[in-house]
Amino acid sequence: MAEHTQQSLSRRSTNIESKRIMVAVHCTYPILHGSMKSALSLMVLALLLCFGTTVGATEPDAQAARNTSFNTVVLLQGDASFDFDKASLTENGTDRLDALANRLRPLEQLLSIHVIGHADSIGRAAYNHDLSFRRARSVATYFSRRFPGTRVSFAASGEAHPVADNATAAGRRGNRRVEIEIVAVGDQRVWQASQ
Repeated sequence: MAEHTQQSLSRRSTNIESKRIMVAVHCTYPILHGSMKSALSLMVLALLLCFGTTVGATEPDAQAARNTSFNTVVLLQGDASFDFDKASLTENGTDRLDALANRLRPLEQLLSIHVIGHADSIGRAAYNHDLSFRRARSVATYFSRRFPGTRVSFAASGEAHPVADNATAAGRRGNRRVEIEIVAVGDQRVWQASQ
């Protein structure tokens, strides 16, 4: 933090120095003649290349990195977040969402959160669709309370989009999930570092 502050002060000082050079040249240049004007022009150009261009090159790049719009998907495993055949979040599920919400807080702007519930293929398709809908709604309700100014939506996919083989217990466990699609503005490097 101290190093960042020192670099920022150094850039600000450099920028002020380059402006002083420009003022000095503006006041002095009209009274000079011939080769002295040419020499002074070359000297000023060299000084501005040393002082002025580095400030303009680094600060916009850093600002652009901080203001990047990006989207990401976070996976919430069903078995770790909900009791069997239930849609209310378990304590572990709430803890996982709390951790995710704390990672989202530093972002400059949270544009939208879209929650999609998924299920395995055991049981009737209509029932699985309803269960995935209710689970998605539980997660969406959590985010609506934590981020009241953010657009939050949810949907159910039921058993329609498996990511693993429903013929195995491990595959069914992977298919019982909630996907959280996040669109935000901020420094994506900070977000990635927090994962």
